[in-house]
Amino acid sequence: MLTVPQAFLQNDAVTKVLVDGQNCLIDKVAFEINADNERYVAQPALTVVRSGKLRISAQDGMGMIVEPGQMVFLPVGVYFISDLIPENEPFRAFVFFFEEALLAEFLKEFPTPLEALTPQLSLFGFPESLATFTQGLLDLYGPYTQGPVTRYKLLELLHLAHGALPGSAFLQCLQASQFRKRYSITALMEQHYDKPFSVEDYAHLTGRSLSTFHRDFKRQFGEAPKRWLVARRLDRARDLLAQQPQQSIQDLAFQFGYDNVSHFIKVFQDKFGQSPKQWQIAARQGRGV
Repeated sequence: MLTVPQAFLQNDAVTKVLVDGQNCLIDKVAFEINADNERYVAQPALTVVRSGKLRISAQDGMGMIVEPGQMVFLPVGVYFISDLIPENEPFRAFVFFFEEALLAEFLKEFPTPLEALTPQLSLFGFPESLATFTQGLLDLYGPYTQGPVTRYKLLELLHLAHGALPGSAFLQCLQASQFRKRYSITALMEQHYDKPFSVEDYAHLTGRSLSTFHRDFKRQFGEAPKRWLVARRLDRARDLLAQQPQQSIQDLAFQFGYDNVSHFIKVFQDKFGQSPKQWQIAARQGRGV
């Protein structure tokens, strides 16, 4: 699973047009079918499909196909995303990521409805005024501009979209993204414990503040989330080494969120009394490899 926008920002092959922290505009191009990739969208995103199609499924079961000339708003969450490639041309899309503080700044100008809203995928047309504005950003700032101009241009985009799209659906989907729908901690942790998420990510995904997540987690599991995650991930790493004796130790460390491979090796050895490599060699010998 990749976490975006971080994965886009760290990939030299991805065109970054505007960047300021995790506020950014990405010009995404894909030449091969990229089917059912699990993505953690860590910041609210607005994706505009230019060519090809985009298939999205959310963790609550909601899904849709986004056609060329349409845009979809994705709240923070886990999605299965497929880039569907057209004939004789690549898949192309603009992807805008908004830090939640920026959305909150924009929404200060509008009264929030009293009824509880549910964050969800929302599909819209892409008005000509937004297309012209976005192309202007590409012409003026591409392929890479970094700094506070990003924030100002994203705020301008939100104002343009609010004015150009009929009704209040766009504003409501932004307001809804500020609410947190609560999900079962037990179900979500069992499904995603082996993903490279931080405790803060899990809190957000379950619809809780960090302090509430810590309290609810300890009540359900009897220990702190970080301690529980380390133990479960190490057990899973040990199983994978036994099942796949050729598994790269570095890849395995990265898979479970360890940027420092040496640290992964140390905590593995502390728990099991052997390094991952020693465990792997023993697994090979046991299988006669």
